[in-house]
Amino acid sequence: MTKFSWVPAFEAISTWIVDYKDQQSKLLELLAVTGIENGLNDVNKNEETIPLAEIDPFTFYALFMKYGLARRQQLLHALLNRIKLDVAIPDDFEGVPSAQALKVWLFPYQKDRAPEMVETLWELFMQAREDSINPDTFEKALTIPGTGFAKLTECLFYAFPKRYLPVDGQTRPWLKRHGLAIPTDWRTYQQCLKDVGKKSSKPFYEISYDAYVENMNETFSAEKAIDYFGERYPGTLTKNTHLVSVRTPNGRELAFDPGKEGQYDKKRSIGLFIDADPTGTGIDVEIKHYAASKSRNSNLKSNAPTLSTGNEAYHAKIKDLATLESICNWYDGETTAAVQQHRSVNNEDDNMTATPLNTILYGPPGTGKTYTTTDMAVKLADPQWYEEQSESLTDEKFRTVLKHRYDELVTSERIVFTTFHQSFSYEDFIEGIRADTNDVTAGIEYRIEDGVFKRLCDSADKKVLRNEGLGELDMSKRQFWKMSLGNTQSDESEDIFNECIENNYVLLGWGGPIDFAGCGSLDEVKQRYLNNKPNEDRKFAFSAVNRFKNQIKNGDIIVVSAGNSRYQGIAEVVGDYEFLDDDERDWFFQSRKVRWLKVYEKPRPVSEIYNKIFSQQTIYNLSSKHLKFDVLTGLLADDNVVAESEPYVIIIDEINRGNISRIFGELITLLEPDKRKGGTDERSVTLPYSKKPFQVPQNVYVIGTMNTADRSLVQLDLALRRRFNFFNMPPKPELLKDISVHGIDMVDMLDIMNQRIEVLLDRDHLLGHAYLFPLKNISGEEERAQCLGDIFKNNIIPLLQEYFFDDWERIRWVLNDHRKQNKDDQFITQGGSSNLQQLFGNDIQDSLSERRFKINEGALYIPAAYQQIISGSGS
Repeated sequence: MTKFSWVPAFEAISTWIVDYKDQQSKLLELLAVTGIENGLNDVNKNEETIPLAEIDPFTFYALFMKYGLARRQQLLHALLNRIKLDVAIPDDFEGVPSAQALKVWLFPYQKDRAPEMVETLWELFMQAREDSINPDTFEKALTIPGTGFAKLTECLFYAFPKRYLPVDGQTRPWLKRHGLAIPTDWRTYQQCLKDVGKKSSKPFYEISYDAYVENMNETFSAEKAIDYFGERYPGTLTKNTHLVSVRTPNGRELAFDPGKEGQYDKKRSIGLFIDADPTGTGIDVEIKHYAASKSRNSNLKSNAPTLSTGNEAYHAKIKDLATLESICNWYDGETTAAVQQHRSVNNEDDNMTATPLNTILYGPPGTGKTYTTTDMAVKLADPQWYEEQSESLTDEKFRTVLKHRYDELVTSERIVFTTFHQSFSYEDFIEGIRADTNDVTAGIEYRIEDGVFKRLCDSADKKVLRNEGLGELDMSKRQFWKMSLGNTQSDESEDIFNECIENNYVLLGWGGPIDFAGCGSLDEVKQRYLNNKPNEDRKFAFSAVNRFKNQIKNGDIIVVSAGNSRYQGIAEVVGDYEFLDDDERDWFFQSRKVRWLKVYEKPRPVSEIYNKIFSQQTIYNLSSKHLKFDVLTGLLADDNVVAESEPYVIIIDEINRGNISRIFGELITLLEPDKRKGGTDERSVTLPYSKKPFQVPQNVYVIGTMNTADRSLVQLDLALRRRFNFFNMPPKPELLKDISVHGIDMVDMLDIMNQRIEVLLDRDHLLGHAYLFPLKNISGEEERAQCLGDIFKNNIIPLLQEYFFDDWERIRWVLNDHRKQNKDDQFITQGGSSNLQQLFGNDIQDSLSERRFKINEGALYIPAAYQQIISGSGS
């Protein structure tokens, strides 16, 4: 056996394969005749299996490296003999990382694949060959679904083993032992390569081998598993004596028992709980199946609920780091047929059964992105309700109740919907200064107003400072009052609020240093007020004092407001009016003793407990018809346990239409799971207007939609792309199955039009199936024909005008008008009442092209016009 014999063979292949950049079909034929049995079939948008038609050089290498040693040698022997490369057949692969069998491609199936993905990988390969990688190309390659940092660096290592080091489970411990930082992007990877060169004079392929040998000699333990998980899934790891759990980027949970505290290094194997069976994936592990009803580690319920009793789960016994990495690679990957058959969740798109914290749905117009956000948001915000209703109702009925539940969650501000546009700003999203009219002084005042995202985060951060209950009393028999403790936007107001909490009272500013003891009516309050302040005849001040002193009774409930739409505390009145005779006070002399029932660190949405926003009156009685007594009864019960982590969701429609850098500002970093509140690398920023610290809670989900016809995914802000998980939503003509108009299958019509658009333009500008959905609810043939004509007139043709910038000739090609012999059947007709010869004469007609086009509205309702979209009648 010749040590490192694989190196010259792989270097020779990297030189040979360059000539096949424009002959990828020949590469695929070569793989097939060489003996590669799996990995050469693709899946199109109709979920049909088709032959793979394109491939990049990195995937070419990986298809050999997914096999075991003997089979790998056999296949490479066949390849090198067939292409007649003058290089020795390799017989040694020690220290060379294997490719994961179920994640071998560096690009997704055709149904989710953008045209530039494979081209980007070729571009990166050619740059690597010249040792001149462009950072943008490397980062662009990392965004391709199916490609990760470890996988990409492994493939660079296959092709160029002297220039690039794989950064994976094999080399990361080596880097750590030598005090080197683990790279995560091109910049840090480039620095890592330089630092490794300073530590060792050996070539990278020898360093990879040394790391492999060191790992083989080092004993595996639960402690090493914890370190690995913490590095691989930053910001998601939770650990106690009984359980370690993490969440993958695609939202799936893993968990294991680490053993006795302080002795994690002594536990030589771990039993990993996962939600699918890896049997058949090539990963050699002992598997135990847990049916949904079978009991297991009770700590799963709080740390990894998707794996707890009530859900199907699997237990994999892991004895070494390599197996652990293989399990994680498989678990992080796209759901394949081998995995799908073991999944307990039955959903149309399994990639979205567990949603990451930050998600963007992208695709052409009319593919149901905004429609899907309703489903996703409710599923996140109220998963128990979603599960119960989805299992018991038909699809049609479920959608109706789903929308109703969505509206309820929007009303209670658990779900917030907003749309980005060119003028949307940081001030709208986070916080800004607003001018407003003061109803009391009639003057203009400037106040800091929270933006939509900050309000949501404050609501999600449901930390309770005081939590006492009233017992099982009927809330509807209580009198509720709204009360402001000063100007909620001022620092002084915050001081007053804190003073009230500390001293168990509420304070009123109206009346100043006047003692109203003995004033038992509004007239008496007014008289004493005017006796002391004859120039301040303010009716609202008299009323406020009278309500505070005489109308509020012991046992009444006061809700302390924080602006018109928020509240921050709830208190029970337990004492009569008192005047604070204090020489050091200059304001807020009127007081009532209270028992604080609920005090929140940050204001809560008033919609939680009241169906209207508050008015600006300092103190007034809340209408019983708008109070949510069922909510208040639960909130103020003695045994109430406040849920501090219920999910909150913000939906950002058309996220790519806004200026991301301007809108998110410094907060873009805080979206990352490990940078959020409670994360392993928790961060906060000081907001520019309020000068207060701000963090993003872990229970805030961000869902964005992106219309690729407005802006390409490639052009999207890189900072956003790194922090969001992207789910492609292409047109699905199959959803129009059984819809026929004029004898034409709408599936076939939409499919052929989209094929033409893709050839003439790109995949980002296809027509979504949702445009034709109105046809599903119409049974009569005449009505369907009318509806189809209206859809083409009002939606499809105007959209094609936008796509092609009024290039009517190309629009005609999409509609097949150029092949229709009868002009009446053409949607877009060419020419006018006079031909070019009549208009300009024979001398110049040949130098002109006909540029007169118009929409033929008559064709919109003619069967032949639609029938010929597919077939045409000309050649």
